[in-house]
Amino acid sequence: MRLVRLYSNRPRIFEPIHFRPGLNVVLGEIHRPEELEEDTHNLGKTILAQLIDFCLLVGKHKEFFLFEHGERFAGFEFFLQIALDAGGHVTIRRAVNSGSKASLIRHEDPDEDWSDLPEEQWDHWGLAFDRAKSLLDSYLALDAIKPWGFRKAVGYSLRTQRDYDEPFALAKYGGKHVDWKPYLAHVLGLSWKEVQTNYELQAELEGLTAEHAQLSLRLEKTAADRDQLRGRISIQRRSLEELEFKIDEYNFQLADAEINQSLVDELDAQIGNLNDTRYRLTSDQRRIRDAMEEQIVFSIAKTKKLFAEAEVYFGEQIIKDYSQLAAFNQAISLERDGYLAVELEEVEAELQPAVVQLETLNQQRAQALALLRDRDAFTKFKGLSKRLAGQQAELEVLEQLFSAFDELDAISKKIREREQRQQAVQESIAADLASRPARYEEIRTLFDEIVHRVINQHANLYSRLNQSGNLDFKAEIIDRSGRATGATKGFTYGRVLCIAFDLAVQVAYLPFAYPHFVYHDGFLETLDDRKKLNLIETARALGARGVQHIVTLIDSELPQRADGSRFEFEDDEIIVLLHDDGDDGRLFKMPTW
Repeated sequence: MRLVRLYSNRPRIFEPIHFRPGLNVVLGEIHRPEELEEDTHNLGKTILAQLIDFCLLVGKHKEFFLFEHGERFAGFEFFLQIALDAGGHVTIRRAVNSGSKASLIRHEDPDEDWSDLPEEQWDHWGLAFDRAKSLLDSYLALDAIKPWGFRKAVGYSLRTQRDYDEPFALAKYGGKHVDWKPYLAHVLGLSWKEVQTNYELQAELEGLTAEHAQLSLRLEKTAADRDQLRGRISIQRRSLEELEFKIDEYNFQLADAEINQSLVDELDAQIGNLNDTRYRLTSDQRRIRDAMEEQIVFSIAKTKKLFAEAEVYFGEQIIKDYSQLAAFNQAISLERDGYLAVELEEVEAELQPAVVQLETLNQQRAQALALLRDRDAFTKFKGLSKRLAGQQAELEVLEQLFSAFDELDAISKKIREREQRQQAVQESIAADLASRPARYEEIRTLFDEIVHRVINQHANLYSRLNQSGNLDFKAEIIDRSGRATGATKGFTYGRVLCIAFDLAVQVAYLPFAYPHFVYHDGFLETLDDRKKLNLIETARALGARGVQHIVTLIDSELPQRADGSRFEFEDDEIIVLLHDDGDDGRLFKMPTW
């Protein structure tokens, strides 16, 4: 995988850039040295690396210059042509307006310009971002970095100013070692799976240890051990059973009490009706009895006496008539008494069950009223219910605490298992390191050779397990006695170590499917002239071996030769020439933003 060409749909503003094999120089000329600090950072040397990254499908984010200044770059489309290790080319199209999509086309001719190609003629147009990356991965077929995708390798191929703190931990990966150490172990020829597994086990152990600490603290606050809790749980359960029995008794009474109010209302209605009935029947009974006690008595002797006293003649005919009337009344009284006796029997037959039912209803009403008025039963029931709820909650807490002991044991077991596995993994990592894998030794040797050619001092690249059992990658400059020097920590030689490491990896992977390009922004900064000349010659030599090396610098950083003449790159080595004299000298021929 090598870069061939970068161009846009607006060539007057962004001119095409043709990348060559070997050394590629992006040179910024200073025409106005009095404004050096102000203008050199606006030429576009660093922006070019970002633009390559954009075409290689870096994720879209608002701080990226194309999107941060979207009004300036609206409508721009960029095209990056890549030569494939398997032969042929692929061109990636990515537009600012649709920054989360990309288009791809495979082709053989390296000189094709696809900026005007209609949508339907692209192999894949407007692919969603993840799909585009997956497809480009299949085109590039970078077997040397599997199982990682091409984006991981691209991170180490584009080293900008903020990535020179140390050779291994790039700023773009932040502080998460798991994001880059397994990959770097693989690149160095070490067993990356164990490195990855060690981080996974470490993350699991951290989670388990935190969980174990929380449970231990919780149990410590209870000041109880497992068997003590078991006894307390047994006591609590028995107490709950007793409470439940008492509550069941009150439940029976209160279940009746719940319907007693409606029952009393119904009983009152029935009793009222029965009282009306009883009153009516009792009145009828009394009336009939009174009627039966009344007799029609007619005495002729008394009548005669009454007539005599009145000196009225009481003749025989009158006596005869009165005698017949008395006999008639007697006959009527007997017949009436018969009817009244029947009516009385009927009234009493209806009255008796009404009286009995009324007595029953009154007893039921009295019982219902007694339950309704028994407020103490409700109070006791409520108290028992509260106690039951409280003791149930206490039992649940005790049972949870008891189960926490089991959970604590399970976590402790998991911790021991993870620790045993981690120890085995760390021993495997150490054994792998001690076995001196061939690629690891090759990269280490190349690294030392490159550093020695540049600064005439040896450098040691080594790895070791830290206190957590994870790999730490180290690089240091060695003095003649073989001891590390303080120069390693300096900014000047630190930059050399970063460049040397990248170039060593590039040379080691020349025979393999790998991103065979590397970009170094600020290539010559901070070095003295002799070391600058050494670094340039080293870059040229490695370029001749197949390393596509893209470097940026400004002309004031160019070294002087021993004869006092200023060094100059070959014309074909300079792929982009920038200057600070107007918009035409910038990477984008437009005012600064």
